[in-house]
Amino acid sequence: MPDLIIKALVVWGVNATLASALVNLGISVVLSAASQLLQKKSQGSDLSRELATPDSLPPYRVAYGRNGRIQGSPAPYWVVKDGILYGCIILNSRPSAGTNFALFLDRRPVGLTGNPYDFGGHSTGTATVLEGNTTVDVMHGLASAPIGDGMAAWTDDGPVTIATVGSTDLRVTLDAPAPVGGTVVTWRAVKGTIGGVAINYPFASHVNVWFGRGDQTHPPAAILEEVGDLRGINPEKFWATDRWSGRTVLWVRFVAGDIEERNTRWPSSPPMLEVQADWTKVWNPLDLTQDADDPETWKVSDNQALCLLDALRFNPIARYPLAQIALQNFTDAAVIADELVPLKSGGAERRYRVGGLIAYSDGSELSDVLKPLESAGAGTLFRSGGQIGYSPGAWEAPEVTLSECLRDQPVIFRRTRSTRDLPGAVKAVHPDPSAGWESTEEPPYPVSANWDGDDDRITAIDLGLVFSSPQAQRIQKIVAERMKLQRQLSALFPPSALKAQAGGRVAVSLLGRPTDARNGTYRVTRSHPAQWLESGGGVALQLPLDLEEDAEAVYAWNAATDEAERLDQSTVPSDPTVRQTSWVSASVDGSTIFLTCSVPGDYVYEEPITTFYPRIDSIEARFRRNQEPFWLPMANFSFEASDDLIAEGGLGATISGSSYDFGIRCRVDDRVSAWVPLYAVQVGFSLGMPTGVSLTAGAGSIEIDATAPSESACAALQIWVGTSADQELAIFYAEITCDPSDPVNTTVTGLPAGVLHHVFVRAVTENTAVGHWAATVTATPT
Repeated sequence: MPDLIIKALVVWGVNATLASALVNLGISVVLSAASQLLQKKSQGSDLSRELATPDSLPPYRVAYGRNGRIQGSPAPYWVVKDGILYGCIILNSRPSAGTNFALFLDRRPVGLTGNPYDFGGHSTGTATVLEGNTTVDVMHGLASAPIGDGMAAWTDDGPVTIATVGSTDLRVTLDAPAPVGGTVVTWRAVKGTIGGVAINYPFASHVNVWFGRGDQTHPPAAILEEVGDLRGINPEKFWATDRWSGRTVLWVRFVAGDIEERNTRWPSSPPMLEVQADWTKVWNPLDLTQDADDPETWKVSDNQALCLLDALRFNPIARYPLAQIALQNFTDAAVIADELVPLKSGGAERRYRVGGLIAYSDGSELSDVLKPLESAGAGTLFRSGGQIGYSPGAWEAPEVTLSECLRDQPVIFRRTRSTRDLPGAVKAVHPDPSAGWESTEEPPYPVSANWDGDDDRITAIDLGLVFSSPQAQRIQKIVAERMKLQRQLSALFPPSALKAQAGGRVAVSLLGRPTDARNGTYRVTRSHPAQWLESGGGVALQLPLDLEEDAEAVYAWNAATDEAERLDQSTVPSDPTVRQTSWVSASVDGSTIFLTCSVPGDYVYEEPITTFYPRIDSIEARFRRNQEPFWLPMANFSFEASDDLIAEGGLGATISGSSYDFGIRCRVDDRVSAWVPLYAVQVGFSLGMPTGVSLTAGAGSIEIDATAPSESACAALQIWVGTSADQELAIFYAEITCDPSDPVNTTVTGLPAGVLHHVFVRAVTENTAVGHWAATVTATPT
């Protein structure tokens, strides 16, 4: 398809700079209040669904976080040929890490073999047929010789013949000898690969995908071979220039298949396509190995403050240079966002994470677009001294005490606000991974004391980038509790108050009168230290402040009493009365993994022999490859009542260089036991567990030392931390690049004191396959 659409999007995405965005230098002002979160906007699955609608100019969007699931936009149309649907889906208008890639079609996971990142070979150039000659040979540089529509050559007068010569050369042939000066020909050749190929029913043999992380230089060669125009003149076919470089895209090839299974395989046309992956890399100022101006040094992060900082710097509306960003605010907020918060169900999670899309449409205001990132940390952006800063949703003790105010202007104090300005309750609305990333609502949190449960007085809080229910509940509580604190104070203060900046907190103790109704703790919403220069009189450096009441209790959270449990409708709860199985062995033979497990049974004495009778109806099995975020079912293990009570099964067509995790559970009627895991069965490589794992507890931290395994496949160590002995409930903390046998040291910070933490360490390969977990170690931060 023509380059015009691509060029238009690129120009639109980078056309704005921040030449004069900050016009009120010297004023320190909060840019939003809690009440401004109460807006109904497209968010979560709603925004993703809107972006999936075909458009001639797909909106500029940025995907943030780890393992966030999003829909993309067709770019800009589909091609159908011989019952096969081809297309390109824009996922992210910026490059992505692309790790932990997973595909879902109509909400169903698609297991993939092959290499979805391999777009195949592409080669192009020019050559001259010398005067009087009819042929010229060129080297194509591909892995093997192209065939058929995988090669083309042309002159200014039209196409000419091109054919392979051996495995490395192409021969271009003219219809007539070249004239004086020779004839210049342009040639192009491609060699396709299968990309990622579906292996599970009903998609096996019907789905091929290619995932472009932004570094792709051409469309998949296989698609160019089948529905491409290598000359770039037919607008109904794909061109080699439809590369979407610098964008994250997914190219697809969907085969309709037999009419009998078509409705099962493709219930919607085109299918609803979702991708789960690690998205945009962002700069972390706390990591000294990262360069603010070199994206190659950045890493993927779901830290809310770091993603907000990135959006301020690289949005397509008004980009803020570092000189106009209060960087210390964002680094402080990033530390807070990474703090671990205990969960009611056990384990813990980081305080403020984000995952999903933000979209920029023509004419949109930057403050509106960034609101989901801002509110995901229950905080507010503010301007101060010509810079933009951020105050996160966490308690910070006042740095300034205001004991007197000046009489140059009146003191304005408001004890309460009209009840008409307050909702009866607020409820957080956010995407829910357990519900297919559809929007879900948290139980309402009351604001007004007289709220009687009336739905008409409930106002929604848009948390489109928050996918954690406990996080949404914490933000919901902060917003509601801030609204309950209604006192507001505006006055003129002496120079001693100059440290008071928007977003910070002050203690008010006017004239030392402890009974003064105006005394208390406030959050600064506006400060104007240069106003005295504008007024032409009064006290030098006098400081007008606007204050809103605040309290430490607003940010307090006790998971045991504050967190409302949510039913996970995607998981069948285990029944403790159903006996569990256990793993016996796993072995690899070529591309097949053979598995055996025990069958729970009892001796039952019957004349004339003793017989085993299993107490279960069946054994269910599932698997996942490398670090995929989903499990795929295996055929039920077969078993019989026998002396050894063993069930057997296997997984064929595995991928060399991959690791596989398995889970088994027993079923009796509609009741099931808990899943029993078997981790890191390795195919085509060997990678042991880290050794020498030791912990040193510190103030809110744990220092971790470990030694990487000696196998050559080792590329990095992963650190996971949790408050439960279950690895599945742990939080990924870091992946530290290392060589085999290297010592590795890191410190996990932001941990709650006095809580026992479990640390899990494993090695990974360059292909994201994993090794075995090291023995679990524990420590309690002080």
